[in-house]
Amino acid sequence: MSTTSTQAPLGATTRIDHVAVNVRDLDESVRWYEEKLDCRCTNRFGFPERNVRFALIGVNGFQFELVEKQGAEPHPHAGGGPGKAALMHGFGHIAFAVDDCEASVAELKRRDVEIAGEPSDYEELGIRTAWFFDNAGNLLELVQYLARGEAADGSATSG
Repeated sequence: MSTTSTQAPLGATTRIDHVAVNVRDLDESVRWYEEKLDCRCTNRFGFPERNVRFALIGVNGFQFELVEKQGAEPHPHAGGGPGKAALMHGFGHIAFAVDDCEASVAELKRRDVEIAGEPSDYEELGIRTAWFFDNAGNLLELVQYLARGEAADGSATSG
């Protein structure tokens, strides 16, 4: 009789540590994320022999990594919006949960951020989403979880 227990391949306390976002210019992107999204750069490092630099960026307990690799080319869907991103295999976007999608979009517009998709409700999922681009053309999403029966205009919905 075996006493070996089977474990999940990622262990019992799995969580996402970070997501990497490839950018053309690390310094410019750090400034953009700090100015436009109120992120904070917590660390910078690199490997000059590999022509790669990194910056760790954080916002509200979420950390992600900006990566600049000399000679890299833009992703084929960069700047193309959610529809084009869905046509590519691999990572398509990062989504940020927000309390108020419309207010977030209004503030992003005030900060001259390019909006890729205005707020839209997906009642069957109980969410409202909007889309925008970072300075490198990477696609980012806002997700607001709706209270049951809430619509974008504040009216009640059937459900």
